[in-house]
Amino acid sequence: MALLKNYWQLFGKLREAQGNIAFNKLEAISGDVTDLNLGISEKDRKKLTEEVEIVYHCAATIRFDVHLKQAIIINVRGTKYMLDLAKEMKKLKLFVHVSTAYCHLQEKVLYEKSYPPPADPNIMIKLAEWLNEDIIGSIQDKVLGNYPNTYAYTKALGEGLVDQEIGKLPVTILRPSVGKYIIYLFRKHPILLLNYRLTS
Repeated sequence: MALLKNYWQLFGKLREAQGNIAFNKLEAISGDVTDLNLGISEKDRKKLTEEVEIVYHCAATIRFDVHLKQAIIINVRGTKYMLDLAKEMKKLKLFVHVSTAYCHLQEKVLYEKSYPPPADPNIMIKLAEWLNEDIIGSIQDKVLGNYPNTYAYTKALGEGLVDQEIGKLPVTILRPSVGKYIIYLFRKHPILLLNYRLTS
């Protein structure tokens, strides 16, 4: 609960409008996108799969200089694990994948549609799991191709995973141009936090 108190600024409007009612719906769940199956306990996983209606998948490394192996584990495999968890959710109404406007830089205009990933995301996950950092580092520039950094590349791969679930899961991709957009979104539209159980 101490962690949630740091977010009063973000949730201030919601608290003013609803008091602690909305905050009583929040529950911190321990996990880590770099761990197998998100590092979520069986008890917490059961709670999530039985109660959550909306998922905001925001977990990511946003550094441009992260080693490709680590960026794939966090931004791609973490997304796969979140999608796997969402498939188990009995009440799921929406899975929002927070990406970036900078993941398809080869496009002059980024439309609200899917774009093909630069490689097969599932194969890239396997490579990141099997190969050590030295081997991946030796081919990193070739793998990235025209992508300027591992962040843009792996966010495009993550979108590819979400795109594979269209028609199977209620998914959408949000491509903010800056991270502060998310805080702005919740400040301007606190209603997004009401009436649903959320996870991020």
